Amino acid sequence: MGVQEQLNKANDFLSNGDFISGEKVYDDILARDENNVDALFGKAKCYFNRCNYSKALEICDMAREIDLGAVPDEFYNRLLLAVKSNNDYHSRNASHFSHSDNVDSKMCPYCGREINPFMVICPFCEFDFRDYDLYEKCENCGRLVDECDAVCANCGEVLKSHESIPEVVRLCDEGFRLIKDYKIKEAKICFNKASKIDSKDATPIVGSAYCLYYLGYYVLALKKCDEALKLDPDSVDDGFYNDVNDKVNSVKS
Repeated sequence: MGVQEQLNKANDFLSNGDFISGEKVYDDILARDENNVDALFGKAKCYFNRCNYSKALEICDMAREIDLGAVPDEFYNRLLLAVKSNNDYHSRNASHFSHSDNVDSKMCPYCGREINPFMVICPFCEFDFRDYDLYEKCENCGRLVDECDAVCANCGEVLKSHESIPEVVRLCDEGFRLIKDYKIKEAKICFNKASKIDSKDATPIVGSAYCLYYLGYYVLALKKCDEALKLDPDSVDDGFYNDVNDKVNSVKS
């Protein structure tokens, strides 16, 4: 089996969560070529996913000494955060916990990934356990969700009616007034500003859908309608949605 085939096999193990089998394949590659940066990076990811962050960092540094671009900056920075968080927690709790990385993992309540049980910050999603009170549990899947969010990022469940920010309400009112005056492009600017203030409010997204519809961009209008409906199932008028859908179908035919 060639090196690329072995790398593909190891990557498949990683994708399926079998990090021990993946590491064995990477070790086979490194036994023949200790400078294979792809195998080193893959092995580092195995250790990372098994919560042995210090070892993962050591291997990443080895790979970067051979090829600075071997380890993506995003992964390396996330790994540094994991190591720092782990070390900080141990330094504060040295009398209570073992310093070994070989401990049972726990699940991050925000992203669902397994992490070191001593972690204060999840290295995957950067959830800070000290901010636990700022989140609520999704009744559908049990994951934590930012209390400001209207929809669970994990399962898409609508959590509660989303209260509009006064400035968003003002901009949307102005936008719909402009639509009535056939000033569609000016209205679109209002809705875009409102969405930048609060991306979780469905109203400015609906307003943008109306603007796109009147400008003749029916496919984009339909996408905006679907986007709004994910945030609030009652946000889009059925008649308008059907009109947009009919226009899209007529364009396709």
